[in-house]
Amino acid sequence: MAAELAGFAESLIAAAPAAAPAAVAEARAASAGLAADPSQATRQRWEAAVRGLSADPNALLRAAWGLPEVPGAAALLGSAADRMLRGDLGLLSGAAVDLRLGPLRLSTSLPAVVLPVAGADPIVAALLPPAGADAQVVAGPIDIDGGLLAVAGGWAGSLSADVGAVTAGALALLAEDAGTTSFAAILGARFTPGIQVGFGFELSSIGGVVGVNVAVDADALRAALASGTAVGLFFPAAPGDAADRRARLALLPQVFPTRAGAVVAGPSLELTWLQIAGYSALRLSLVALLELPRGRFLLLGSAGVSIPVVLDLRLDVVGEIDPAAGFMAVDLAVVSGRMFGLLRVDGTAAMRVRTSDPAVALFTLGGFYPGFRADIPGLPPQRRLSMGSDLPLPLSLRYEGYLAVTDGTFQAGARVEVGFDYGISVHGYLQFDAIGHYDPFHVHARLAGGVDVGALGIDFAGVDFTGVIDGPGPVVIAGEVSVSFLGAEAGWRDSFQIGSGGGSPATPAVIDLLGLLVTGAERTDPAQPLQVPPTALVAAEAADPLVDAQPPARDPDDPDLSIMPPLGSVTWRQTVAPFDTPLQRVRGRKLQAPAQLKLTGLPAGAAAGPMDPFAPAAFHELADADKLTLPAYEQLPSGVEFHLTDANVGAVRQGSVAYAEYYKPDHHMLDGLAHGIAAALIRLLGARADAAVAAPREPVLVLQPEVWAVVAPGAARAPKSRSAAVLTAADRGGTAMPADEPIVGIAHLWGA
Repeated sequence: MAAELAGFAESLIAAAPAAAPAAVAEARAASAGLAADPSQATRQRWEAAVRGLSADPNALLRAAWGLPEVPGAAALLGSAADRMLRGDLGLLSGAAVDLRLGPLRLSTSLPAVVLPVAGADPIVAALLPPAGADAQVVAGPIDIDGGLLAVAGGWAGSLSADVGAVTAGALALLAEDAGTTSFAAILGARFTPGIQVGFGFELSSIGGVVGVNVAVDADALRAALASGTAVGLFFPAAPGDAADRRARLALLPQVFPTRAGAVVAGPSLELTWLQIAGYSALRLSLVALLELPRGRFLLLGSAGVSIPVVLDLRLDVVGEIDPAAGFMAVDLAVVSGRMFGLLRVDGTAAMRVRTSDPAVALFTLGGFYPGFRADIPGLPPQRRLSMGSDLPLPLSLRYEGYLAVTDGTFQAGARVEVGFDYGISVHGYLQFDAIGHYDPFHVHARLAGGVDVGALGIDFAGVDFTGVIDGPGPVVIAGEVSVSFLGAEAGWRDSFQIGSGGGSPATPAVIDLLGLLVTGAERTDPAQPLQVPPTALVAAEAADPLVDAQPPARDPDDPDLSIMPPLGSVTWRQTVAPFDTPLQRVRGRKLQAPAQLKLTGLPAGAAAGPMDPFAPAAFHELADADKLTLPAYEQLPSGVEFHLTDANVGAVRQGSVAYAEYYKPDHHMLDGLAHGIAAALIRLLGARADAAVAAPREPVLVLQPEVWAVVAPGAARAPKSRSAAVLTAADRGGTAMPADEPIVGIAHLWGA
C-alpha cells in the first residue's frame, strides 16, 4: 500500500504545479506516514497536506485524473475527495502483472483509484503510474536480476549479475528537485572464493560510490543502522531477495538528497577471515564517504563474528566528522547476536561531540534514564544493552542495562530477571535506576525488586519492594514493601530525612536571584540593571536553501561580539533555575523569599523556546513524602530564542561582484567530474579566505529587578517597593505581591 499511496501523492503533486516546495515535501511525508501507520493523527496530517496542495480537492482530483466536465462527475469527485481527505486507503487498489518471455520474467503492479457504487460493480476512476518493476533473466550459468522503483522526484534502479565466481551489483538514483538534477550510483563486485591478502584474510568484495548534486543524509543512515540496511546499502552485490532490493532502492533517495553543487565519492571493501564453505569466522565491511565542498567525512562499518555454538554477532557502526561545524558523531547497533545458541544479545550506543556553539557532549551505552529525552536532532532511539534467553526453556535469564553521560546529567541503570517454570513457577527481578544533575548537583535513585511463586497459573505468594533516595538538600530516603499470600495483601511504607534542608550561616540565603541567573554571582547592589553579555548568546545554524551555512564562530578580534547569520536565530539559555516554576531553593541555597521567573514583554520574533532538564525537587522546600512524588527531572523552559523578522532586519547592502566567462569544451565524463571537484575545492577555499565583518550592537537581553507591592490585610495595594522583604511595622501581617512588571526584556537584536 505504501507504493500505491506514494504514486497517488505524486499524481496529486503533478496536478498542483503552483504548490510551494514545502507543501510538496509535506504531501510526500504525509503519504509515507499514512501508509506506515493509518492512525487518526496521520489521517489528519494527510488531509492538511492535501489542502496545502490545493484549496479545492475536487479540482485537484479532476486535474490528476484528467476527467472532463461531464454530468454526474461532480458527485463522483465529491465522494472521491471526501474519501481522499479522510485518508481512506480503500480508495486505492491495483493488479499485479507477471509476464514470462523465455528466460525473461517481468513483474509489476498497476495501482488504480477505485470507487464503490451502491448496487453495481466498482468504478475504476483512474489508473496511476506503476510504482516499480522487477526483471529477471536466467540463462544457464548467468543469472541477472534488476528492479526499478519510483521515488520522490525520480527513479531508483538496481542491477545484479551472477556469473559464478564473480557477482556484480549496482544501485542508481536519478532525481530532480527545484530544477536541479542529481545522480548517485553504488557499484560493487563480490568474489567467491575471495582474493587472498595474507594471514588468512580474503578480499571478498570491493566497490565504490559516486554522486553529483547530492549530499549524504547521516540521520537517514542512523535511522537504518539497527536493521542492518545502512551498511548493506553500499554492497549491492551481496545476496538478497526482491524485498531486500526494494528496501535498498527506497533508502537511496533518503540517504542521497539532492543538493546543487555537492559531490559525494568513496570506496567500499569487505574482508573475511577463515572463510570455509561460505561461512567466515570474521567479516569486516567498510565504507568511506567524502562530501564536497562541505568537507564532511563519513565512515560506515560492519563487523560479524561467527564461532559455531559459542558466538554469532554482528555490529554495525556509522561515524561522522564535520570539521567545519566542529561536530563528530558515532552510532553503533547490534544487528543480530546470539551466545551459546541460547542467549540473544541486543543494544545500541551513541556519542555526540560538538565544539562549536552550541556545544554538545553526549555518550550512551544502552539508552537513558526512563523517560529522559535527549534534545539532540538526529539521535536515533536507543535500545538497552541486553542479554537473555528467548527459547522455551524451564530456566530463563535476562539482563539489561545502560550508562549515559550528557551535558548536565549522568545516568546509570540495570535490571536482572530470573525465572523457573516447570509446573511450579518462580520469578524474580532486581532493578536499579539513577540520574544525577551537575548544576545544581542533585541525585535521584530508585531500587526495586520482587519474587513471586505460583503453580498452575495461580499466584500463591509474592514479595515486592521499592526504595528511593533523593538528595542532597536534604537527603530523603523512602521505602515500600508489599507481601501477598493466597490473595491476602499487606504492606509497609515509610520515609526519613538525613540532614537539614534549611539555610545555615555557611550557606546564606540567596538575595539576588537575577544576578545569579545572568552572571552566576549575586550583585552588591540588587537595583543595578543587568545585561546579558554577548558571549552568553549562541547563534544557531541558518536554514538557508541557497547557502550551505554553518554555525558561525566568534570573532577572534572581538570575543565579546556574537555573530549571527541573517536567516539564523539567537538563543540565550541558563541552567541556574527554570522559568515559569515556583522557586524556594536555587543551587542548594534557600531563597530569601519565594520567587518565580517569567519572560514577559518579548518582542516579535522572540519566544521561550529552549528547554533543559531540571530536577524539580532541588527547587522546593517540601516534606519528605511530597518531595518523593516529584519526577526525578523535567524538561522546563530555560531561556529565549530569537528569530529575525521583517521588523528588525537591517537595511540591504548592495555590492558588485566581478566575474569572467569562459567556454570549456566537452571532455570525458571523468574529466568533467574532476573539474567539478576542483571547482568545488576552489569555492571552498575562497569561502574560508573571506573574513566575516561584524559590528557591535546594543545589548540583546536586559534583566531588571522585579517590582513588588505590599498589601496589608483589608487595605488597598500600597505603593510599589523594590524589595518584597522590606516590611514596615504597619505592614506586618500583609502580603508581598509582584507588581506584574516584566523582569526580562529583549530588544534591538539586529539594528538597522
